[in-house]
Amino acid sequence: MQKSEFVAVMGASGSGKTTFLNCISTMEKFEGGTVNFNGVNVSEFNEKELAVFRRDKLGFIFQEYNLLDTLTIRENIVLPLTLGQKKEFVQKVEKLAKLFQIEYILDKLPAKVSGGERQRCACVRALIKEPSIILADEPTGALDQNASRILMRSMCKMNEEFGTSILMVTHDPFSASYTDRVVFIQDGKIARELCRNSQNQERYLDEILRNLYAEGRDF
Repeated sequence: MQKSEFVAVMGASGSGKTTFLNCISTMEKFEGGTVNFNGVNVSEFNEKELAVFRRDKLGFIFQEYNLLDTLTIRENIVLPLTLGQKKEFVQKVEKLAKLFQIEYILDKLPAKVSGGERQRCACVRALIKEPSIILADEPTGALDQNASRILMRSMCKMNEEFGTSILMVTHDPFSASYTDRVVFIQDGKIARELCRNSQNQERYLDEILRNLYAEGRDF
């Protein structure tokens, strides 16, 4: 994966998508292969080194948001940094919240906002500590089509304006059509890849769908 690239991983249920993401994040141990980050084999890190690596280099977005119900949206966002309301954190939250169009809900509890707004909060929380790469596991899985569109546009902004690399597992061709490259996994192995190049999104989506059903295999 290249720096500042937005990559989708697709495949049928049980094909190994989430396991692959867990291995990349070093949350799951594996017997063969390595995870290399900027030329460093992080697979050889001890538990303390892995904890620091995850804290400083990785951001996470999950399907179920993983927000704390008793904290406001603002407090959930700054949680990876500190619970203290330091001035520089307040300014950073305001800037990112405006970019992701959630500045009007910062002082609300998660239960008082929509699923799409909660997921955009999760995006800002993942970005707030300026990770090198964000790992997203089915981020649109619990959203309707309109909320999914808004979220994917927000993730594109995250990728383009901050140069953050994003690796996203998804079953949704529409969500995948926002990425630079799609990697198709079958039975735990890479079956094929598709690069966006310069084609428009509609054409890219058509190509993704054709690849999903190539050779009669339903991804």
